[in-house]
Amino acid sequence: MTYGQPPRYTQSTIDTYGSRIVNFVEWAERQKVVYPAQVSFGLLQQFMRHRADRDGVGGRTINRDFTAMNAMFRYAVANGFAQVNPFANGALAALKLREPRPKPSAVALSPKQVDTFLAKADEISHPAYAALYRGTAGSAVRIDEILNLEPWEVDEARMQLTISPKRGWTTKGYRYRDIPISRATAKALKVFLSKKDEVALDQKSIWKELQRIRENAGLPHFSMHDLRRAWASAMHDNGASLKRVSVWLGHADVQTTERYIRVFMDASDGHQFLPR
Repeated sequence: MTYGQPPRYTQSTIDTYGSRIVNFVEWAERQKVVYPAQVSFGLLQQFMRHRADRDGVGGRTINRDFTAMNAMFRYAVANGFAQVNPFANGALAALKLREPRPKPSAVALSPKQVDTFLAKADEISHPAYAALYRGTAGSAVRIDEILNLEPWEVDEARMQLTISPKRGWTTKGYRYRDIPISRATAKALKVFLSKKDEVALDQKSIWKELQRIRENAGLPHFSMHDLRRAWASAMHDNGASLKRVSVWLGHADVQTTERYIRVFMDASDGHQFLPR
């Protein structure tokens, strides 16, 4: 597929889709299925039962298996490798299982808590990690985005951070965007870009260092993604519209952004607003 032509997927999505597709192909081969034309609705139902009963996975995982497989068959049909997509004509919707939806977290890290975490990172962590967390907390970029950031994308004159696709890497949803940043965030991003080769930047290392800092700061459990949610909640709380926050986050729609907005952990429980 020529660079720059949609549809595009992030490397993380490509890797995940690949492992799901390989899992299905290996299972299908054990069923003596070797040609695309042999993949029927009934076979997909068998695979679904296998995943549920033998592998013990839930509806959410199975649905994501089918999404990856549908992408594979759509590509195969479009490029002449298969005649029919077994997920077409409503089959994908018919196969998908209902997913249990746990109650989402209703609170976000407050600006004070984020500042406490960042101060502790400056105190005890490597400057590259401290700058990584400060840059993320000040712009709400995804991990993959900050790891693929280029120096020219940090515009200190306009106080804007640009997230854009590059050769060999693309943003989620193939969306280009500008994000407003403070001078402190711009400085942190520059520091990160200059020192990132000094530390391990795989997701496990980033996670472990975040948890070490968090524990030293005496803060409740949270993840890198919670820094993104905290930024979104703070921006909205400060008066930015949901639509603008949605664009800055790189979301496909405002509904996704609505799920990000949280009440701050140290905010009022609402009793003072009661009319009687």
